[in-house]
Formats: sequence, C-alpha cells, structure tokens
Amino acid sequence: MFPLRVKRKWEYLRRCVIGGRSHCPNMTVENRHSMDTDPAELIGDPFLPPIHLRRRISHHIMGWYRWGTEFSCYLKMYCGLNKRSHVLEIGCNVGRNAYPLRSDIGPCGSYNGFDIDAEGIAYLQELYAPGYPQFHFTHADLHNTHYNPDGIEAPEHFRFPYDDDSFDIAFAASIFTHMLPNTTAHYFNETARTLKPGGVFLCTFFVRDYYQGKGTNTFGDFEHDCPGFEQSCSVVSLENPELLTAYSLDAIAKFARDAGFEKACTHLYGRWSGKFNNPFNDQEILVFRHGRIGT
Repeated sequence: MFPLRVKRKWEYLRRCVIGGRSHCPNMTVENRHSMDTDPAELIGDPFLPPIHLRRRISHHIMGWYRWGTEFSCYLKMYCGLNKRSHVLEIGCNVGRNAYPLRSDIGPCGSYNGFDIDAEGIAYLQELYAPGYPQFHFTHADLHNTHYNPDGIEAPEHFRFPYDDDSFDIAFAASIFTHMLPNTTAHYFNETARTLKPGGVFLCTFFVRDYYQGKGTNTFGDFEHDCPGFEQSCSVVSLENPELLTAYSLDAIAKFARDAGFEKACTHLYGRWSGKFNNPFNDQEILVFRHGRIGT
C-alpha cells in the first residue's frame, strides 16, 4: 500500500484535476475547464516539467504521478532499489520516473538516464544539477519512426554512454513497446554490458501471446507482423512501425538469453490486453538478473 502522505497527495490531485477543479483556490470559473491551464501551477511543484513537455508522454497530471510512483515501487520491490543503488533508466523521457526517485536514491547512489528528446534532456540537466548532483541526463539523437523520425544515429548500433559494470539496476519503462527487434536485441546486450555482475533489469512489453484480436483493447490492434520477424513481433502500423510493438514471450526470452540474462524471475501481467483480472501496470513487466554473478 502507498504511504498516507502519497494517498493524501493523490486525493488532492484527484479533487483538483479530475472534474473538481473548484477545490483549487487559484482556479477561477473562467479558466476552470481551459485546456491551456496547467494544474502544476496550482500545486506549486518546481520539479513538474512544463505542460508542453509533460504532454509528450502523459495527457493529464494524474498519469504523471501514477506512472512514476508505480515504477518507484516496482524498483524497490523487485530490484532491491535502495539509497546507495546505481540506476540506469533507458529512455528517461522528461523525468517522469526520475521525479519520485529523487527521494529513493541518495548521494552515495546515482541515477543516469538517456533519451532522444533533446529539449527534455536540456530541461532536466538544468533542473536537477543544483540539488541532485547524483542525477545525470544524456541526449542521444537516435532514429525512431514515431518519436524521432529525423534522428541521425541508428539505434541498433548505439553504444550506451557508460562504462562496463556501472549499474546495480537498469530499467526500461514503455521503451520496447516502441522499438523494433534488432534494436531491442542490441539494447539487451548493452544493458548487460553496463550492469554490474548480478545486476537486475526491469522492463515492460506488450506480450503478443496475450493479444485477443482486433478491437479488444484500447492501445492498438497488433494486426501486422513485423517484416522479417513474423513469428516474434507484431506492429500496429507498417508505415510507422515503432508507434507500437508487441513481442512474443519466446522472442523476449531469446533477447534475454543471448545477452546473458537468466530466465525472468518476475512476470507481472498488464491490463492492456484485457485478458487478466488483476493486472499490475498497463503493460507486462519482466525482471531479469544478469548471469554474471560477482565473487
């Protein structure tokens, strides 16, 4: 269960943002329903990015808080996150997960994140540097058919900008759901390289095995096989394949095995497919431990 202080914050946000904006002392009748009104201004939190950055990944402020808080909990429960952990986030967007990790990672630990969003990374570098010097953000201009079609570097050849054996924990939240197979395989290999012996990797997928057919979920219809990977990957759009991707369990297992990870030690079901009664996240969550065990 979430701490009481978090429950109170969420309840305040629910009243302020979801249909109850009259509870906000600074919200007038005139701007109560304006799409241009930023609820962050009412909360007064300097670590909430401006609305034009947040909307790239979440259309409402509750989604911002929920997603980050969930992954903070997953990292503690399933990866052993503590104040001294050295953490890598693959695809850190504009800080949705870094936001709650500020209180989870102390000065003896570290957080490193990289992303294709140049403006978001520049914003995070400036925001976090004064108070959180253990947090570092790096821009990578990688091609993606949906999020960065003008990117100059091929992601399947991208070397993560970190030394070998740097991190205790790595995680990729809703990254492989927008990535093609060759790149996903490469990212597993790079994650393994940068993890310390016995390090833990948490990642999310749309698992194709759970897809129930066209019109059965609100995320997208995975009706197209990815060319060249017909048995392992499906996409929503052939014209824009990295809009959404789904992988078979066999394909995911092969990515992990080839990179030196042990069989998934945790498999949490997602709600996207509508197949499961008690899902955890929107997507499936898998946790792998690297097979190199330190002495």
